[in-house]
Amino acid sequence: MPTQSTPYLVPLLLVIACLLSLAVYAWPRRQIPGAKVFLLLMVALIAWTLGHLFEWTFLDMSTKFFWVRAQYFGIVAVPVLWLLFTLQTTGRGQLITRRNVLLLLIVPMTTFVGIWTNAYHQQFWVDMTLGLINNAVSLRTTLGIWFWVHATYSYLLLLAGTYVLILSSRKTSHLYRQQLLLLLFGSFAPWVSNAITIFELVPAWKGLDLTPFGFLLTSLTMAWALFRYQLLDIVPIARDITVEKMTEGVIVLNANQQIVDINPAAETLLGCSMADAIGRSAREILAPWTDLVAEFGELPSAQEEISIGQDDHLRYYAVSISPIRDRRERLSGWVIVLRNITERKQMEDEIRQARDEAVIASQMKTRLLANISHDLRSPLGSILGYTEMLQAGVPGPINRKQFNMLTEIIDSTEQLLNFVNNLVEQAQLDSGRVVFKTREFSPDELLEAIQSTARALAHAKSLEINAQVSTDLPSTLSGDPYWLRQIMINLVSNAIKFTDQGRIRVDILPEDATHWAIRVADTGRGIPQDALEDIFEPFEQIDSERSENPTRGSGLGLSIVKQLAALMGGSVNVQSTLGQGSTFSVLLPYKAGAGGKE
Repeated sequence: MPTQSTPYLVPLLLVIACLLSLAVYAWPRRQIPGAKVFLLLMVALIAWTLGHLFEWTFLDMSTKFFWVRAQYFGIVAVPVLWLLFTLQTTGRGQLITRRNVLLLLIVPMTTFVGIWTNAYHQQFWVDMTLGLINNAVSLRTTLGIWFWVHATYSYLLLLAGTYVLILSSRKTSHLYRQQLLLLLFGSFAPWVSNAITIFELVPAWKGLDLTPFGFLLTSLTMAWALFRYQLLDIVPIARDITVEKMTEGVIVLNANQQIVDINPAAETLLGCSMADAIGRSAREILAPWTDLVAEFGELPSAQEEISIGQDDHLRYYAVSISPIRDRRERLSGWVIVLRNITERKQMEDEIRQARDEAVIASQMKTRLLANISHDLRSPLGSILGYTEMLQAGVPGPINRKQFNMLTEIIDSTEQLLNFVNNLVEQAQLDSGRVVFKTREFSPDELLEAIQSTARALAHAKSLEINAQVSTDLPSTLSGDPYWLRQIMINLVSNAIKFTDQGRIRVDILPEDATHWAIRVADTGRGIPQDALEDIFEPFEQIDSERSENPTRGSGLGLSIVKQLAALMGGSVNVQSTLGQGSTFSVLLPYKAGAGGKE
C-alpha cells in the first residue's frame, strides 16, 4: 500500500502525543467530576487527529477515503464532549441527564451513519477527487447539504460550551477564574482553524484540516490548567459547594501575601467585597491584626484568636493559617480560615463568672459556719455544765420530775453541741485548714474514743457494743490520733443512731500489705442501694427523707469521715442491706497523709 511523507506528519504526531499524555494523566483521576468526560474528549481528539494523519500518509483514494470517514468518530463526538465537559466542571452537572445526552447525540449519530452510507445519498459529500497540495497528494471533496447541518450543529455546541465558560468565569472567584479563562482562550482555537479549513481562507493550506492543530492549542491550555491549577484535582464546583457556603470566613493569599480569593463569609467579616479585596495586600486588608500577618513568613502554620469590634459588637474569631504548597513542595500561598467563636467565649466568661461567684459564696459560707459554730460552743458548754450541776443536786435537791426534765435538756444540748462540733470540722475541711499532727500511736488509743460517750449512748438504747483490735495489726500505727478518733466517733454514733436493736461491732484490723482499716458494723435499718452514694454528701439525711421513723442529725458525720479519709490518703466504702444493717469500712495507708495547710 503506497504511502507518502509530508511536512504535516510531525505536527500531527506532536498533537497525538500531547493528547495521549493528557489522557494518561486523566485516567487515575477519572473519579473526579469532569475527569471521565475529559478523558473521552482526549480519546475523540486522538481519533480525529490519527485519522487525519493516516489520510495524509496513504496515497490511494480508497484508503484515504476510509480514514476520512474513520476520523469522524472523533469529529462528531468532540463538540458534544466539549459541552459536557464545560457543564460538569462549572457546576452544572445536573443538566447532564441520559435524556439530554441522547438528544445531543441525534445529529452526531445521524452524521456518522450518513458518512458511511454517503454513496447511496451523497448528502454529505457530493464529489471526491485526488489533488496535489505542496507536492503532497490530498483528497479533495465537494461538500453536501448535511455537512453544513453537521458543521452548524457542531459550532452551536462549541458556542454553548464557550458561553458556559464565559458565564462561570464572571461568577467564580479569582483563583478559579484563571482556570476557566485558560480553557476559554483555548476553546477559540478550533473555531478559527476549522473556519480556515472549511472556507479555504489560506490557499497554501488548502486541503489540510487545521482543526486538530487548533485543538493542539486547546490541549496545551488544558495541560497548563491541569498542571498549574490542578483542574481535575480542584474543580470550581468543589469550591462553590464548600467554600462559598461555609459559615467560616476563608481568605486565600499568594506567595506575595496578596489576596487571590475570599468567600462571602469573609467579605462580611472584613467589610469589603471580593472585587475590592482581590489583588490587595493582606497587610492592608488585615491591618488590625498586623502581628497575625507577620507570622506568615515565620511559621509553617498558626492558630490564633482575634477580636473584632467593641462592647456589644465585640466578636471573637479562631484563626487558622495553613500554607499552600505546589507539587514540588514550594510555598505558593496561605489559606486563612476565621471561625466565629463569640458564643463559646461568652459561655466561657459566664462559666468563669459563675465559678468565681460560687467560690466566693462557698468561702463566705465557710467563714459564717466557722464563726457561728465557734460562738455557739461557749454558751452551749455553759448550758450543759450548769444543767449537769443542777441534775447532780449541787445547788440543792431536785425531784424525779425535775431530774427527767434536766435529762432531756442535757440530751438536747449534747445533740446540739455535737452538731456545732460537726459544723466546725466541716468548716475546717472546706477551708483547707485541717492539719494532721502525725505521730506513732497504739491502735488501742482509738478505742478510748468509744469507751465513755459511745457506750453510754448504746446503753441508753439497750444496744450491745463490741470493739477489738486485731492481733495481726502492728503494735503501732502512724497518723493523727485526734482526727482518727473523730472518724471513729462519727461512724459509731451514726451506727447507734440508726440501730434500734441488736449490736454494734467495731474492728481495727489489717486490710492488705499497705492498708489497715476501721470497720463499724451494725444491725440497724440499712440503707437503700440508690442512696449509698448520697449519704456522703454534706447535709444529706437519707433516713429523714425515706424512713418511716426519721432520726435527727446534722447530715455531716459521714461527709466528714469521707473527707478526712481522703486527706489521709484513704477511702471509705459501705455495704448495706435494708432491715439487716450496714458495714462502713475506712481504709487507710500505714503511712498517713499530711493533711491540709493552716
